[in-house]
Amino acid sequence: MAKIIKVDAGEVTIVQNDGSIISVMDYTLDFTPHANEEVEVYQKDDEWIIVKASPKVVHSGKKPVNKIAYGLLGILLGGLGVHKFYAGKIGLGIVYILFSWTGIPSIIGLIEGIIGLTKEEVEPGMILV
Repeated sequence: MAKIIKVDAGEVTIVQNDGSIISVMDYTLDFTPHANEEVEVYQKDDEWIIVKASPKVVHSGKKPVNKIAYGLLGILLGGLGVHKFYAGKIGLGIVYILFSWTGIPSIIGLIEGIIGLTKEEVEPGMILV
């Protein structure tokens, strides 16, 4: 991955992986360049093609699930932990079943379902739980 090291008076300076440095004019780019931004660099004949690097997605141990399904399962069947089983959290699902007779998992499931429906999506229709 190449990196923008300087943006000055319309000129963008980029250091490539091999340590070589190239300079391009900012109007040739399809994005607003900033120093320390990672880019992908391609060369076609005498033309440089600079593309903003795709952000790296880190899930930190969380699983992407369908937002609507998770939210509705939490609201409707949260007392039995069905939304936890759906998210792959089998242990928590079993805990919800064991304590379902108290009614507490139903309240928690309702809250988690609402949070799931209002949570920001990481991909279209998907949230991390």
